[in-house]
Amino acid sequence: MKEKNNLMLINYRSDIGGGTINMIRLIENIDRATYNCFVFCGNENPGYAKMCDLENKGLLHLIRLNIRKITPLSLFKIAMIARKKNIHIIHSHGTGAGIWSRFIAILFHVKVVHTFHGLHLDSYSATKKNVYRLFERCLSFLTNGYVCVSPSEAKIAIGSKLVKPCKVNVIANGIDSNFYSPLSFEQKKEAQKKYGLNENKVVIGCVARLSVQKNIFFMLECIKKLKEIYPDFIFLFACTEENFTFEELYSYIRKNKLEDVVVVINGNTEVKKVYDLFDIFLTTSLWEGLPTTILEASACGIPVVATKVTGNVDAVLDNKTGLLVNCKCGDVAAALHTLCLDDALKINMGKNGLEYIRTEFSIDKMIRCHDQLYRTLMTAE
Repeated sequence: MKEKNNLMLINYRSDIGGGTINMIRLIENIDRATYNCFVFCGNENPGYAKMCDLENKGLLHLIRLNIRKITPLSLFKIAMIARKKNIHIIHSHGTGAGIWSRFIAILFHVKVVHTFHGLHLDSYSATKKNVYRLFERCLSFLTNGYVCVSPSEAKIAIGSKLVKPCKVNVIANGIDSNFYSPLSFEQKKEAQKKYGLNENKVVIGCVARLSVQKNIFFMLECIKKLKEIYPDFIFLFACTEENFTFEELYSYIRKNKLEDVVVVINGNTEVKKVYDLFDIFLTTSLWEGLPTTILEASACGIPVVATKVTGNVDAVLDNKTGLLVNCKCGDVAAALHTLCLDDALKINMGKNGLEYIRTEFSIDKMIRCHDQLYRTLMTAE
């Protein structure tokens, strides 16, 4: 029997963000006859609970260490586990995990792949930007391959001279477009009615963490602006806490008198059922790697309004699958208003979005590209 390759996946956090979802889909779909998957991640719910579920299904081996801080001792512990398990490749997801993977490579000779899942250097101060750039350049000597989840992210990584172009692999996140299949117009209106929404109003939706990155209070400012010119809509916001709390969110909604148009629901609700309620998907992120939520919305046949930032510009074909706009309240509100008034445009963009997802963002394509990268690195000197 052919010996399997041992792959260790590291994610310093395990909340349900794009990086965690990408890692879960990789684990669920990678060839079990070729790879054994070992996972080391944070123990926050619900991401960690999902990893435990995958372990119970025999899809991975979960490494349980009560480690909350990156210290020389913790690095040594995880490096010894990697050595004991005869790990061939370590694949880190996100900045924190990238520190683990590259320093483990110092202690234990192993091939390392790192996925950024979002580069936002422009949000850093000049000092922090220079420190991060220097740090990542040093770590690049310990990194055999990089994965950028979108062409725009790769452009930043190479343009900022964080990485050598020869080490960069653009591998887009993949989703199961059959699972996120669209409803007909009549089915959607019936779903909205059953949920208690006014099916005669346009439902604008968003699925996001309450984080700085997602720019949520700016998004609510855009909703306030839209309300001034077009009141016949509902904004359905499925969210989870991160940098901000639900109480801060509710306080902002009350302060700006948006209670009549904003409905907040728990973001841990079954996501497909949430998308089924949306007529338009809205995201006002400050940066992205490649936003999973846009891919999911498009796979459900929902037109997208998104800020013109890294990742979004790859997930949305402007004026075809949605509208890309500058990060200005007036621009966002105008784009939403345009779609609210034009059912034919919404339907046409939704159809285009579904086709774009099925062509460019399949899970099979993502798995095939990762497998090719792993094989290339394992056969390289």
